[in-house]
Amino acid sequence: MLLTRTIRLAISLYVVGMIAACTTTENSSFDEPVVYLENDEVRFMMQKLAAMVFNLEKLVEESQNFTDTERQYAVVEQLGEIEKVALKLGAGSGKTKHFVIDSGIDNFLNEIALASTEAKGTPPQYTLAQGLINQCRGCHLKR
Repeated sequence: MLLTRTIRLAISLYVVGMIAACTTTENSSFDEPVVYLENDEVRFMMQKLAAMVFNLEKLVEESQNFTDTERQYAVVEQLGEIEKVALKLGAGSGKTKHFVIDSGIDNFLNEIALASTEAKGTPPQYTLAQGLINQCRGCHLKR
């Protein structure tokens, strides 16, 4: 009877230890929380980004319809909208289950910030905004 209790206790401790080990391993295998984005969500946000980047391209290339101040404001505003969607796409922080997004979103957000800073300058410059447009094209032409 004592032997049976000892065996039961040992088995119970072993099971509890294994559960604790699995929990610890699972939590420590990710530096950041994983955020799952449905494929439809990703598709929708990417389509939204594509439309915004297309609008940005028109703003950067067509200066005749705007005063310099209007164009500057419109470019900065569009870059801000692109950033909002990109932050949602990248889940703000953490990792998603979409490797291509995870591997490029930080760089993309950095490029948006740099393009915005350049566009806010006096005089405004749009070289980095054009680079951002080309970056989108370059990545998506590969696919």
